Amino acid sequence: MFQLTPQFWSIVVTTIFTVVISISLYYFVINKQDPNKEPKGLMVWLEYYVLGFNRLMDSMTGGKLRPAYAYLFTLMNFIIINELIVWFGWESPATSFLFTFTLGMITFIGIYIIGIGTMGLFHFMRHKYINPLELFSQFSPLISISVRLFGATFAGAIIGDIMFIVIDGLLGPGHDGFLSVYPAVSGLWDWIYRTIDTMLSLIQAFIFTVLTAVYWTQEHGGSWSPSERRQNRKEIKQQKKALIAKQKALEAKKK
Repeated sequence: MFQLTPQFWSIVVTTIFTVVISISLYYFVINKQDPNKEPKGLMVWLEYYVLGFNRLMDSMTGGKLRPAYAYLFTLMNFIIINELIVWFGWESPATSFLFTFTLGMITFIGIYIIGIGTMGLFHFMRHKYINPLELFSQFSPLISISVRLFGATFAGAIIGDIMFIVIDGLLGPGHDGFLSVYPAVSGLWDWIYRTIDTMLSLIQAFIFTVLTAVYWTQEHGGSWSPSERRQNRKEIKQQKKALIAKQKALEAKKK
């Protein structure tokens, strides 16, 4: 019988949190901001956060992926909220490989959408599969980006459990668990572990987003317009011909 996992309910909760937070920020903060006045309070932090993200993406992608910034920004924040809900007793969805693989598959499909859309099918396939030996290496982005997030989150959970067992056994055999004897230490350790694990997970959420932007930028051919792509290819050919002509002229002078 089909049974829903804790990670599934965590995704549902995360989605609800994301929608509620987004709507609340829009109606109670952004919508009330007068565009003719300087922002104040929370609005200032929101602008710094969004503009800082956009500047980072511009520096990494050269502005090629600006139409995709909204997705990349949503992706990063969605993963962050998924990691933060562990503080409320929910299971992190990233501990399920299906969750991270799905996000990785979206990134992987995006590589082909951007590549074909900006290069054209023929030029993209020639660029991507010019060497048959590299056929299997084309799947490396999907594997690396999926396993990275899953491994970091899952490893953090395992390390936390191992440390809990080690600390709880400090009094040795025949005694009650150390953390049960000293409940204050148990609470302190739980807070420290969750903080460290959350920080590492937030870093992985940022890395996942950055890698997505890098993979997409690498396959960006320059333009979504077929006419502009043809014009760019003509200009490149003309530049190559001019360069070859100059080289031949220099060789002729030397002779």
